[in-house]
Amino acid sequence: HKLDFTPLGIDTRGKVVLGYSEVELCMKGSGYQFIHAA
Repeated sequence: HKLDFTPLGIDTRGKVVLGYSEVELCMKGSGYQFIHAA
């Protein structure tokens, strides 16, 4: 599935150029607000 995220610019760690990690993409809600809250 990495091929689908390649255009987004995900690093080896799984971080997108926008600063969103795979965890945030998969968990748009609890994980999204949790990281941004910090």
